[in-house]
Amino acid sequence: MLKNILTGNLIFRDYLAYKFRQGMAELPFAKQEALVAQLTKGAQSLIKLAYQQNEALLEDAGAANDLVDFQWRMLLVALGLGEQPAESGPVAHQIDQLANQAQQVTVVETIKDADATEFMSDDDYDF
Repeated sequence: MLKNILTGNLIFRDYLAYKFRQGMAELPFAKQEALVAQLTKGAQSLIKLAYQQNEALLEDAGAANDLVDFQWRMLLVALGLGEQPAESGPVAHQIDQLANQAQQVTVVETIKDADATEFMSDDDYDF
């Protein structure tokens, strides 16, 4: 069940990240910088709230805070705004391994079932 959840999450995240990168490429450089600054400011506020919640609810918030940082870095990588982190904490590393494993399985299943899938256009999932 965890594999299915991670697989679905990865597919959805990658699609949204793809659409974000596509939209960013169409913006002028000044607007790109402004958007990245706005996203970073909003994310930093959310990260601060997550830290506060972790410290209020958990005895040892360090691992949870590391996971929040890891998720932020992975989101930046998916959006094309950051570099792949060299190292991460043990919990984040395990999640990364599960996500990569789920993504590999999805690719294999897609190849096996290529004839059974319908072709979709970019407009099929615009929200």
